[in-house]
Amino acid sequence: MEKLTLNALKKINRYGRNKVYRNLLEQEFFLVDRWFSMKEKMFSLSWKQIVGIVLPLAVVAVFTCVSFTNIMNDIIKSNVKDKAEEMNKNVEYEVRLAFEPPAQALSSLVPVLNHNSDDETIRIVLAATGVAYPNCEAFYFGSDLDYADGGKMIYSYENRPKKDYRQSTRAWFQDAKEAGGTLVAGEPYIGASSGKLMVSFSQAVVNEYGDFVGVASCDLNLDTLSDIVQNIYLSEHTKSYIVDANGMYLTNKNKNAIMNDNFFDSNETAKSLKLNASDYLDGSAHALVKNGKFFAVRKIGASPWFSVIEGSVSDFTGMFRFWLR
Repeated sequence: MEKLTLNALKKINRYGRNKVYRNLLEQEFFLVDRWFSMKEKMFSLSWKQIVGIVLPLAVVAVFTCVSFTNIMNDIIKSNVKDKAEEMNKNVEYEVRLAFEPPAQALSSLVPVLNHNSDDETIRIVLAATGVAYPNCEAFYFGSDLDYADGGKMIYSYENRPKKDYRQSTRAWFQDAKEAGGTLVAGEPYIGASSGKLMVSFSQAVVNEYGDFVGVASCDLNLDTLSDIVQNIYLSEHTKSYIVDANGMYLTNKNKNAIMNDNFFDSNETAKSLKLNASDYLDGSAHALVKNGKFFAVRKIGASPWFSVIEGSVSDFTGMFRFWLR
């Protein structure tokens, strides 16, 4: 600093007679002096002053990054929830497309049975309906009077129950009678003769006076339900299931799990997210995204079944994660 200042002063004394050059030298001297003064001030700042300048800028930068990340994560969760609900709707649609027609056919039988008491006519109607809906193992009608007491028990195929058979003691009959004309679905069960997973749909039959005369029912084969669900491609790591009102599997690649294992007790995603049946099998549609996994559940129409899907969030977040890098 002293050397530069001395040189500047020497130049001023030497060329002082030239006013123009003298002015230039004086400006040079002023700028040199100003630069070193600023430099000394900068290096004389205490660490507290430096922190006071830098820290607020760092805080703003961190806050901006965290806010951006949180916003993007919220967008990702919303996107995954929307995707999960959309996929669940697709599963529900496919299942209803396959299994609602037989139930609707059963409802259409009721008015016919209302006005026909002839056994042969009832048998012909039931047989024709059974041919039209091969997913059903049988359509049948039981009168209010038990078969054991001389009442009717007529099937869509050649079959006669045991002489002491009392349909009024069976769940399919009792549930339909109590429902008062509403179509009801029973609890899934394994057929004694076929060994297949079955469910009974039933509806009460009343005459023109409103008197209860019996119950029409059909046994629907649920084995094809697994095939339908497994053939619906959702995403690379997404799995879908149909469960009953308690969470018991109605579909699963592992046949031994059907009606033996509960989704909420055995599924890894359900366990990692600490899901329980009472919170999610309440009839409402739910979707959850947490810990890199997603889960969605949706009730299937008027049935007591639920469509459940679960999988990895990474299937849907490639584009969003790119912006978080």
